[in-house]
Amino acid sequence: MVRRGAGRITAQDITRMGGEGGVPTVVAMLVKTATTGDQEARESAAVALCSLAGQNHFEHCQVVYEAGAVGPLVSILATGTSKAQGAAAGALHALCTDKPEIQSAIVAAGAIVPLVKLLKSGGSKVQEAAASALAALNAEPSYQKPMLAAGCIQPLVAMLINSSAAAQAFASQALANAAQYDAVEGQAAIVKAGAIPLLLQLLSVGKAQTPAADAIAHLCERNREIQLRVAQAGGIAPLLMLLNLRSKDSQVAAAAALAELARDNVETQTLIAKAGGIGPLQALLSSRYPMVQSKGSAALGELARNNKEIQDAISRMGGLKLLVQLLDTEKNPDADVQAHVAHAMMEITCGNPANQKAVVQMGGVLHLSSLMKLSQSGPVKAEVAGALWSLSEATDIKVAIADASTIGPLVMLLGMGHAFSSKRAAAALGSLGRDNEANQIQVTQMLIELLSTGSEAAQQRAAQALWSLVKENPSAHDAIARAGDPAALVELLIKGIPDAQDYALWSLSLSISPACQAVVAQSGGVAKLIDKLADLRVEIQQQAADALSKLALNNEETRAAITKQGGVLPLINLIRPDRRPPSPEVVLENAAKALADLAIDPGARDKIVSAGGIPPLVVLLQERRVPLDGDLSVP
Repeated sequence: MVRRGAGRITAQDITRMGGEGGVPTVVAMLVKTATTGDQEARESAAVALCSLAGQNHFEHCQVVYEAGAVGPLVSILATGTSKAQGAAAGALHALCTDKPEIQSAIVAAGAIVPLVKLLKSGGSKVQEAAASALAALNAEPSYQKPMLAAGCIQPLVAMLINSSAAAQAFASQALANAAQYDAVEGQAAIVKAGAIPLLLQLLSVGKAQTPAADAIAHLCERNREIQLRVAQAGGIAPLLMLLNLRSKDSQVAAAAALAELARDNVETQTLIAKAGGIGPLQALLSSRYPMVQSKGSAALGELARNNKEIQDAISRMGGLKLLVQLLDTEKNPDADVQAHVAHAMMEITCGNPANQKAVVQMGGVLHLSSLMKLSQSGPVKAEVAGALWSLSEATDIKVAIADASTIGPLVMLLGMGHAFSSKRAAAALGSLGRDNEANQIQVTQMLIELLSTGSEAAQQRAAQALWSLVKENPSAHDAIARAGDPAALVELLIKGIPDAQDYALWSLSLSISPACQAVVAQSGGVAKLIDKLADLRVEIQQQAADALSKLALNNEETRAAITKQGGVLPLINLIRPDRRPPSPEVVLENAAKALADLAIDPGARDKIVSAGGIPPLVVLLQERRVPLDGDLSVP
């Protein structure tokens, strides 16, 4: 039985109380007492459970949780003595620290409202324990909603003043969590309660420095108004001071806060740079801690986004060289660092030809190519794709990137399925192909392969990428169209998803030549091209008729195949004067041209005559709307 008034549970206590059953037996006894005992016994049980849960880096938390301690502890929050309430809150803090499953159970048991009540009415020690429990409930942003509804912000902000350093740290972390909920109930409400100047003061207090910086980061996250308020309140200097501390946690939190302070805000970017922020952030890149390198890289990226002056300053101060060195997989195998470095490189080189050239000269393309080919991390590949997109403005750099064998891995990334990765890959492929015929051909061929072998979603992305390539290179349509293998295009025309069929038809309509007529026909293209004449879309009718015309040109076998498979009547239907709606000029022209090419064959001429093709052709000639070069005379 637990001693009344007991404090810390020792190994001797466990042996005495649990015998051979050890900790599980002791915990079971304590949970029972916390559930059924009188006030004094429940208090002692709560204190003992708090002691056990917090020992040896929370070693016994799972045993305590599985013994059913959450319910009794939550009950004590509302009905126990002050000492019991503080111990119960402390136990809940230990139980849920970095344990999403237990956090969910604590929230479901109704712990949040009584914890907030203790913030408002408990003594200083109880308030500290309640804040610690609320600060640890961070696995889901949704947990913040009932805290905010219960009125947690004002008492948490009040704890930032004249409380113990531990209490201030817990309150800062709880506010950091609440700021993530949303811009109104979270960020704006915290600022309205007067938290900014108090948090900035805590940046100089040891135990609260890191959580205070974390709170500032989340307050500034995508909130331009708060970014400016923090900067105007003097927040930049103390954050930069934290970068110079030896504490990696403080460096990480300060770099994250500076990144959020600079995000998409030219004013705060400039203020950070003028305050001397570039140098300390670059110094983080040489840290022996990967997390520090990651956050330093992220902050540099946010600082440089759409800001050429800062991009140039980072390059001038040696930042690009440090980033390129961190891309070397032999020296830096950490995936998180690689991803943040690649992202920073994208931001520092975007729209900056001099920086792009510098990265290439430093060997950056080879490192990026190696990561694209060898990394097993999706986020790394996505950020590398972004860096390649940013770098690939100049023709010589496009060539260098393609020569490093990156196009294939980019196409593979496009097909992987993650929306962010696919978007980055598509952008990089589009940039590499823009105004570069060799890359256009390579990109097209690999995208067609993905259309043939990828999942339906991958095929959809490949088709979109192909159409983007076509749209962005209007003078290169013939080269792009000819890049596809005719047999593969016919297969797509027959079996592909709708967008793939449309691309295949567009490509064939431009690329069919005497050299590939036989391949198209033997692959089954004739019947499908004829089917496309009945499509309701004008551009599809036009392209199908154009493809059939090219297929029939000076080729007896393909003309016979088109005639035999029923191509004459659909072509005639497109040019009938009574067709409703009437065909546009371009469709009339292509259909008539196809008929003219077919009419060289006697069998086709007979079909045209017997199907009533002469009258509509005569109308076209009389109206001088369509020139005909073929022989439609009746023998």
